[in-house]
Amino acid sequence: MANQVKQSERRKTNFNFGVRGWLLCLYCMIGYMVIGGAFWVGTAQNTMVALKATQIGVDSAAILGANSLAGFIGAVILLGVGVLFAKYKTRIIQTVLMVLCGIVLMWYGRVSSLAAYTVCFVLMDVTSNGTSSVGLAQIANSYFPTKKGSFLGWATIGSNLAALISLSILGALIAKWNVEVATTCFGIFTIIMGLINWFFIPSNPRDAGFEPDNGDFTAEELAAFNARMSGEPVWTMKEVLKDKNFWLLPLGYGLLFMCSNGFLSQMVPYQIEQIRGPIVQGLMATGNFDNMGAAIGAAMSDGTIAAKASSYMKILPILALPGSIFSGWLDQKIGTRRTGIIMAIFYVIAGVAGGLLPFNTFTNWIFMGSFFFWTGANANLVMSHAGTTYGPRDYAKVWGRMAPLYTIIRVFAPMVLSICLARAATTLIGYRTAYTVFGIAALVAVILIYFSDEKVIKEPGKAPTARTKF
Repeated sequence: MANQVKQSERRKTNFNFGVRGWLLCLYCMIGYMVIGGAFWVGTAQNTMVALKATQIGVDSAAILGANSLAGFIGAVILLGVGVLFAKYKTRIIQTVLMVLCGIVLMWYGRVSSLAAYTVCFVLMDVTSNGTSSVGLAQIANSYFPTKKGSFLGWATIGSNLAALISLSILGALIAKWNVEVATTCFGIFTIIMGLINWFFIPSNPRDAGFEPDNGDFTAEELAAFNARMSGEPVWTMKEVLKDKNFWLLPLGYGLLFMCSNGFLSQMVPYQIEQIRGPIVQGLMATGNFDNMGAAIGAAMSDGTIAAKASSYMKILPILALPGSIFSGWLDQKIGTRRTGIIMAIFYVIAGVAGGLLPFNTFTNWIFMGSFFFWTGANANLVMSHAGTTYGPRDYAKVWGRMAPLYTIIRVFAPMVLSICLARAATTLIGYRTAYTVFGIAALVAVILIYFSDEKVIKEPGKAPTARTKF
């Protein structure tokens, strides 16, 4: 018996996805990298906020405010998207969302008024997060119900590669042509991804001749899995809404998503301000205030500071790629709840280092390393935790309603940044204040995830009989 348990645990932590499983993983990885809400609503805003502000004729704070408002509206609409995923086949909804997302991205580069921009951002938020946070997660849970942690650990590498590959491609296309051409190219690619989804990725893996978990079951495990999937739903929505985990998971991981979005979306401007600070202080020490503006301009004009600040974004995937794989393995090894708590603690450290500690090379590396390593895990763990807690039979129904709650917390990031930047005496103080707020939010996330359950043992029509923290 002990040997069977050990073998079962080894199967859960191995990466035996099979050839078709790895191709599906690659598809999901590209989806997170090119279409994911974490890219378009988060990382890409390093480039797009300033560009759209100039294109529309407003300041960056107005764009950040519009992003925040659009995020709230989008999260509410995403509730309806979750219901659609639960009611209809994943392939149908996912394909429609991807095609719509492609069309919206083409429009995104062309909007020229703040009102149109806000509407466009709402649609981009809904379609990009719908395809990634809900659709790709549902595909992972259907095809790898017990290995979803490991599978998503690899698939969400795409969220990390977005900072290196997608952001670089976006910047290169804008430099070569313009923002309209750049977003059109991404839009066309997104539509192609939608067509691939329709023709090659059925909702049920067995429709493609693919056994769940690549058939890596014992006969007893397979029989139990088939019985669970063919039986009546374990959870009713009334029971789900009364369960504490339905609220603790999206709130806890949503706060971490907010922190990640806040850290990443303004990483380059934040680093520029941090690097420029000592230069300004040095000039002030000379006492020659008459020529200070010209001196600061000269220090910035050669592009050295901006290039150094931008280079930090290229460090992201170097740390995040192994972090994403490691988090998936750790998820399967010690449980999602424990892994989530560890991740949240590192986000607290990032908030302290980025917002409170004096800026130097050492503290800057603590800041970046603490959350860069766990960025991919942030996209992986909440989906895995929900699947483990409620089981594969009810995952679509539960996660479809949970994902919008998780997403709506994220939209507070641009609001926090906008308020702190608008009210602070200097831009640098505004960023440091915002990052301190994110650190406090991560501490709250530690507490929320701590009080959640790893798994709930329940029979249809009955109250839960056991809750485990392991």
